Formats: sequence, structure tokens, C-alpha cells
Amino acid sequence: MLCILLLASHCCFSWAGEHIETLEQLCEAHPERVQALFSALDLEYPGLEGVQHAVEAEDLPAACEALLTYYREGDTAFWLRADRPEPGDGRVEAADAIIEGTFTLYNIPAQVPKRPDGGLDWSYNGPEGDREWGWGLNRQFWATTLVSAY
Repeated sequence: MLCILLLASHCCFSWAGEHIETLEQLCEAHPERVQALFSALDLEYPGLEGVQHAVEAEDLPAACEALLTYYREGDTAFWLRADRPEPGDGRVEAADAIIEGTFTLYNIPAQVPKRPDGGLDWSYNGPEGDREWGWGLNRQFWATTLVSAY
């Protein structure tokens, strides 16, 4: 959920077929999920006073923004605050393929089918019906390709 908050604060994205551009839209579309996030946090932890105040006021967008501010400006988890790299001129073909839904696992490329809600079918076992291919998809080794490229 925190990743979704970060996405909503920096760009637009689609989630479960919904186009979400702001924290307000996220909180309106999925208040139960956002509320579950705050219920799971210790809002009395030092530095989360603003989050706690907004949650108590039932202002979920403000609570989300306060939580993001805590993570952006806090002195914990410094590895989450890496500077964004400058965009490059080149393209990484393997990363572009993943973005388009084509994954190459064990040297076998396949277009992963999408579910009716637009998400990937994580139960897909590749073009040959191989469970190991499906397990490889779910192990997400391919994520390092995206991280390196983008």
C-alpha cells in the first residue's frame, strides 16, 4: 500500500482498472485499504504525530501526505531516499518487453495474459505449461531488469 501512496503522489497509474492520479482519488476509491494501512501502523511512533492527527480527523488524504512526508524527510531507512537518476537517451529492450508484458524466463519468452481487471495472470505457466516457468515469473527475478533500466 505504501508503494501505491508513493505512486499516487508522483504520477498517475492504473490500479484494478481505475485511473488514479492523486492521493484524494486513491483514498476515495479504496478507503478501506488506506484505513487498513493506518490501522497497521503505530501512529504514536515519534515523527508520526501529523499522520495520527489526520487519521483522527478522518482526513485520509492528509494522513497519506503526512506519512509520505515522514518517509521523505525522516532519518530512518535512508536507502529509500536515493536520488532519482537522470533519464537516459537509450532504451533497454528487455525492460521495454517486460513493461509490455513479455517476460523471458529460462530463455523462454512469453506474453503473460491479463486478467479481466487488467492485471497480469500470475498463475500463467508459460507457453509450454511449465510450472517452473510460472514459479520464475512469481519469483520476480525480472524486477532487477526494470530497476537497472529505469
